[in-house]
Amino acid sequence: MVFGLGKKKPEEEDKKEGDTSTGAEGTETTADEDHGPSKQFNAGDGVYNAENDENIDSDHRKQCSTNLFKAFFPMRLFLMSVARFPLKIETHEDGTHTYTVNFKTPGGIYFSVFGGILIYVLIFGSWNLFSIILEFKISPWEKTKEFTLQLEYEVAIVKRHTATIVVLWVAMFHSLVETLNVYKKRHYFGHFLTFWSKAVHTLHMDIAESALKYAKKITITLIVFIAILLIIAFTRIAPITSGAPGCFGMLLLRQFTGGNVWMLRSPFTVLLFQIVGGILMALIFFASKSHIILFTYQCKLLRSAFGIWNARAYAAILRGGIDMSKDNGAATYTLLFKDHCVLLDLLEGSDRYFSGILESYFALGIFDLVVEFYFFLRAAKYGHNRKLAATPLLSDQYFIRPFDWLPALLIFCMSVYLIFVASKAAAEVAEEALGGLEIIRRKTLLGRQTDEELYFMLSMFNSFTSYRRIELSGGGYFFMNKEFIVGLFSTILSYFIILAQFRPVMDYHPTEYDENPALLRERMGRMLTIFEGVPEHHYLTTKQKSTFAPPLGPGLEEYDA
Repeated sequence: MVFGLGKKKPEEEDKKEGDTSTGAEGTETTADEDHGPSKQFNAGDGVYNAENDENIDSDHRKQCSTNLFKAFFPMRLFLMSVARFPLKIETHEDGTHTYTVNFKTPGGIYFSVFGGILIYVLIFGSWNLFSIILEFKISPWEKTKEFTLQLEYEVAIVKRHTATIVVLWVAMFHSLVETLNVYKKRHYFGHFLTFWSKAVHTLHMDIAESALKYAKKITITLIVFIAILLIIAFTRIAPITSGAPGCFGMLLLRQFTGGNVWMLRSPFTVLLFQIVGGILMALIFFASKSHIILFTYQCKLLRSAFGIWNARAYAAILRGGIDMSKDNGAATYTLLFKDHCVLLDLLEGSDRYFSGILESYFALGIFDLVVEFYFFLRAAKYGHNRKLAATPLLSDQYFIRPFDWLPALLIFCMSVYLIFVASKAAAEVAEEALGGLEIIRRKTLLGRQTDEELYFMLSMFNSFTSYRRIELSGGGYFFMNKEFIVGLFSTILSYFIILAQFRPVMDYHPTEYDENPALLRERMGRMLTIFEGVPEHHYLTTKQKSTFAPPLGPGLEEYDA
């Protein structure tokens, strides 16, 4: 086990429960024995004497755990809202908290239900998607005008929302990876959060401030992001905000709609598609981002913890804060090293829990960002061009989509923000951890040294120069530092240039399906007007308003025109 609570020594069995140890692997430590004297030094401000003030020390340790729990509250609410927190919390008198997995709690039930929905969506949604894209031939006894017309409509809707489908399927696949990871490491997840609560209590570190700031910032960002998208959707100024949920709902419920031309026979069906599709789209999108947000939160905690350790080491070693003639002076080196080992356990615990998730997120995130940015540029460049869209002789013919670039830009900015902040936070952890090496390197090994001082210096040099980097990594496949950030965005730029060379349309071409594109364009334009609920002029871009009747029920005879 990489991290865990150390066992009490026999002579310490009568100690109170609040003195439970939190040590590194292979070391047995107790809070009273190993971390009591650590209150001699204060995070970089020098040494202070509080040996006889046990009540103040105990209260501050409790406050450290309490502050961490409060800082985790916004993250816990977010994880619960996207079915990522199947844990039960138990509070102890010393301020620490124990997290245990329980699938009978509301969070556990929600997690199970969402996992089932993801499996259903991937199986049936993918089947319906491929059957539409490949245009499966309708059986002879079902080859009616309604069936054929419905297939044409479905093909038009799917091809019009190609970019959205790509982004959504990437999010679904990553959400499934996260769900399987949480289930596989459900007990590890609980022990890991419990270890954090015990560690800050034992190490006497208040590290919640920066993490709380990030939790508040990301909460406000998500609220603003959702509010803007809802305003755009309800005002109907961008077709994609209503058409994309409708398209997703169509793919999920296609096997239940039958062979009728559902979007024309029953307007309520379109509304049902938009409601079901919109809710699931939002849930899947934010669920796919949940663990990268949690990862960034953990990075903020790790950076603060390493920063406090560096400040303590600097105050004790370089500022003359240790009096080696006293017993507690010799003990300080031991405590510093054991605190360092606990921090390494926390770092390795984070690395182990998020392995699998980070690889999936960054691999799929690169492709996702390229598609989002390309769709934004294409919608911004061609979305308002009525003349180009209405010219039947041009091979790049399409239906105009004014203001579709706005939600595309919002989603792209959100994805860039999350991936950049996560990469930067992980790189800052590595830099802060290596800051301890700079402090140790300034302490010479020349001259007279006590045994404790010499053992400490050699142990620290061995820790910092071992083959295992003190950095977060994606399962060992890559290490997250500033070089990783540069390589990541260089790769994204390279892939975008390649995609821009091919210039995929990502929209619907009516000339591919009918010898009379003008007639088909009118029919498809009216269908999109009904399906997406936006003003008719978004599609009818010919000289005058169309004279063709919309294909409503008996009007299907125009299909033979």
